[in-house]
Amino acid sequence: MAKESAAKKPEAPKYIPEGLRKTTGDVVGFHDLEDHGPIYGIPMGAKLSDSKLDASKPSCFVIFQLLEDKKLPPCIVYEGSGDEQVKFEAKPGDMVGVWTKPGMKPIFNACGRKVFIAFAGEKKLKGRPEAQSPMKMYDCHISDGPLKQVPLIEDNREQSKGAKTPWHKKQTGRQPGEDNEDYGF
Repeated sequence: MAKESAAKKPEAPKYIPEGLRKTTGDVVGFHDLEDHGPIYGIPMGAKLSDSKLDASKPSCFVIFQLLEDKKLPPCIVYEGSGDEQVKFEAKPGDMVGVWTKPGMKPIFNACGRKVFIAFAGEKKLKGRPEAQSPMKMYDCHISDGPLKQVPLIEDNREQSKGAKTPWHKKQTGRQPGEDNEDYGF
């Protein structure tokens, strides 16, 4: 019988080419546009989960690779929740999650393009019940380039599996940008 060799412990590489930065691809934290200002980055992927407010509806966050612009304030992100929540400043190149909301639909077809999103206030909708919260508004600015859907890299939905999302809609022959579907996020 051959002796089993002991598993070798991985070693850190002795050489790494210049200009690279260690990354895991995971988000370093989440950015809240309403509380922490705009975000400037490139949408790289999206993840779906059941909403914590209504599990029959999906929640989505888009992962942005942060870009640098000296005229913009630092990108503040948070990790964790409640008493465990920690806020810190993300750096250009970091992957940052943004929970999507209605009004952010243009970013779903902006994979690989530069995107700037800013919270633009709230709007009370006509004919809606007085107790209903106003709709949050966002300004989305996207660099020129081909329309390419942000890839769905993870779908953790259980109860909202059948709900419409930008990745599960039927082909209707409509042109990009003609989408009036409401995905609930």
